[in-house]
Amino acid sequence: MIVTVEPAGEPIYLQIYRQVMHAVNTDEFPIGSPLPSTRQLARDLSVNYHTVHKAYELLRVRGIVEMTPRGRALVRRPDPLGPPDEWFAEWDRRCATLAAEAIAVGVSRGEILRRWRGLLDGAPAEA
Repeated sequence: MIVTVEPAGEPIYLQIYRQVMHAVNTDEFPIGSPLPSTRQLARDLSVNYHTVHKAYELLRVRGIVEMTPRGRALVRRPDPLGPPDEWFAEWDRRCATLAAEAIAVGVSRGEILRRWRGLLDGAPAEA
């Protein structure tokens, strides 16, 4: 996986988070595979270790990775029962914010739905 960061862009930890999420969703990191160590990725990107740690912690909190006792981040298998209610509550909040931002700048509801469907069409198939 090649991660790149743009210092003048959005917060670096979010750039890392989004790129790792993309790699997981495209099976570049299949279930059970380890992510690069936080220290190694920090060195490779010339960023602070805590920046990478913050991205990995966000991945853990959102249920994408699990941490081993030795501190390695592994891509976790999705829960067969689906995500917990707390996950859906947070997801709903994030989607509501994005929808409100789009509407505030003049994007129509139809365009929001068209783009959302396009994103889903490009997402990996259900397991």
